[in-house]
Amino acid sequence: MKDLPYTVITNKLGYEAEKWCKNNLGERYSPIERKTGTWTCFWASDISFKSYRWHFKSEKDAFWFRLKWQ
Repeated sequence: MKDLPYTVITNKLGYEAEKWCKNNLGERYSPIERKTGTWTCFWASDISFKSYRWHFKSEKDAFWFRLKWQ
């Protein structure tokens, strides 16, 4: 994810976290739909069944997300 180099790993994937990202950071990045957003989220099954990797374009966005959701 070279376009979104800042990663936060959480045990939460919820509507509220996704809604917060959309409201505060804009559209979600999607390689399938070719959307060029500033954040995205993927299941991190290699870490834990309940873990998710949140990727961000800016360090500031990753920082604020971490404060809110980790």
